[in-house]
Amino acid sequence: MSKVWTNAGLTTVNALFREACAERPDRIYLDFSGQTFTYAQVDDEVARLATGLKALGVERGDRVCSVLENGPDGVFVWFAVNRLGAIHVPINTDYKGEFLRHQLNDSGSRIVVVESEYARRVAAVEDGIPALEVMLHRGAAPDVDTRLMLATLDSIRLEPAEDVEVEVAPSDLAMLIYTSGTTGPSKGCMMSHSYAVHLGWQNNCISQAGPDDVIWTPCPLFHAGAVCGVVISALIGNSIGSIYPRFSVSNF
Repeated sequence: MSKVWTNAGLTTVNALFREACAERPDRIYLDFSGQTFTYAQVDDEVARLATGLKALGVERGDRVCSVLENGPDGVFVWFAVNRLGAIHVPINTDYKGEFLRHQLNDSGSRIVVVESEYARRVAAVEDGIPALEVMLHRGAAPDVDTRLMLATLDSIRLEPAEDVEVEVAPSDLAMLIYTSGTTGPSKGCMMSHSYAVHLGWQNNCISQAGPDDVIWTPCPLFHAGAVCGVVISALIGNSIGSIYPRFSVSNF
């Protein structure tokens, strides 16, 4: 057990995904309520977004925020950001006003990826976020007055012309996941690649999920329970990660 634990600490989210793609490219990896993606398909989506983000100037150590509902792009954006050696900052989709301003500003992000319906929330607080320059939106163009460069997420899905992956270490940050802020403004928890992999490994040890299993969650992709407990854990166990839009008592 200790040997497995040690090995888990000597890898990264990027390396774990890269190895899985090489071993099982045609295996279904993610399932979003019936919309499935193989490892090869996820890799292609990630490569295209990483190419587009690089064209926007994203480099190692940069932070990229997302305010996205549970869906494929929630994972694709995260993996694309990490592929560039940058840090993903997923934000609670219910946040607005000062709660939203604090996390966008505190993270020092220059780019935010949002659902179109949340663009107005960002525009309403953008004056208090001097580092923010670009807002990429999913879906129809939002009717919003903003100083930010506004573009669709689809517009940066570029055909990968080169290998843009930046080599990262297990100790490098993969994500900033903010606390709920019960004792004051939310704090950004610095989650390294090693920590993310370990958390996924721990979940896998508890669940014992393997190739014949599906790991299902209604938890949001701005929370470690979904990103590590399902997306990473499925990578480790060769399981299918199934992500539901959000928890519903009547549909459960």
